[in-house]
Amino acid sequence: MKIHKVSYIENGYFEVKYNIGTVVQDLDAIKMTCPLDKSIKDIIMFLRTLKLERLQNEDDYDELKYRNHVILDISDELNKRKDMLDAMSMYAKLH
Repeated sequence: MKIHKVSYIENGYFEVKYNIGTVVQDLDAIKMTCPLDKSIKDIIMFLRTLKLERLQNEDDYDELKYRNHVILDISDELNKRKDMLDAMSMYAKLH
């Protein structure tokens, strides 16, 4: 299974789009689902940024401003790869 897109919901939960579907999970569930995926590092860095901001602005910290924040989205990259493979396939058919 491969992670394609991750959006932050709130309270440590994420909307995660895998190659087979979309689910709502927390970080531990994401680690259990895809333990070796490189995007887990991006999610952890995002959570650390939230924690640092919360520590710096304890009085007026608003976690909801990060609702629906896209942490990772590789769909454009996947579409480019697909287009490249399609072009290579057409070229191979012509020659």
